Amino acid sequence: SMNAYLVVYLCILISKAVINTALKYVWQADPNKDEPWAFTDFLAFMVLFNYIIPVSMYVTVEMQKFLGSYFMMWDDEMFDEELGERAVVNTSDLNEELGQVSLGNPPCFVRTVG
Repeated sequence: SMNAYLVVYLCILISKAVINTALKYVWQADPNKDEPWAFTDFLAFMVLFNYIIPVSMYVTVEMQKFLGSYFMMWDDEMFDEELGERAVVNTSDLNEELGQVSLGNPPCFVRTVG
């Protein structure tokens, strides 16, 4: 899922920033010079390496969610013959929520009035 990929990419990003911060202080070690805080260098490396988590990944996942919601509306197995209606998808995150439902049971439609 998207969250697993983001966690992996975030771990890679943080580890690269930590390694580069440590290497900077090893490379530029001078006992006579007062060093600035390592946190500011860490943040600078985080900004420098922020290309690891691309924006196109977010766009691709959102497009998949959007198109997946249309496939749910077009699914003939989710058609209610008594009402003559198809499933209505009001959010693109519905396909992530439905991953927890077993398909062994017949589809259940919940209709609210109001």
